[in-house]
Amino acid sequence: MSVWGRAAAGGPAAPLGEAPRPGRRADDRERAIGLVAALVAALVTSALAAHHAGGASGLFLVLAGLAAVILTGALARRRVPLGAGASLYGLAVFDLHFWGFGLPFVLVGAWLLVRAYRARPVPATAAPVTTHDDPTAVGPAGHERHGPSLRGR
Repeated sequence: MSVWGRAAAGGPAAPLGEAPRPGRRADDRERAIGLVAALVAALVTSALAAHHAGGASGLFLVLAGLAAVILTGALARRRVPLGAGASLYGLAVFDLHFWGFGLPFVLVGAWLLVRAYRARPVPATAAPVTTHDDPTAVGPAGHERHGPSLRGR
């Protein structure tokens, strides 16, 4: 699949007025971004561990663990762990007042989580509910405590 979508690769295009839905797994572009993000996260983690050398072993373990989550999510082509790991890593670095390193991770993580949300299956629509008073009216039924339904009047 090309970077430009299914239509450029010769596949069917999305219907007019509808954005193409991303696939269930991360594509090549998202995987490459995740691998680069994992590499940058490892470099930033080692730099922060050297900068906070006096008793920041817990900080190093947390940041290294989140970098490992980013790498695992990219290798497994899973958007949710990749996006969640990148967002949490960005928030952790952002909390250390290194905003320039944290903000890109938060943005990439949010982008991946939005794409994961859009890729989920569309639920089937429920059948309309009719009221007791008027079988043709659509909506919740009236309740004896609250009186008859006023829909359809």
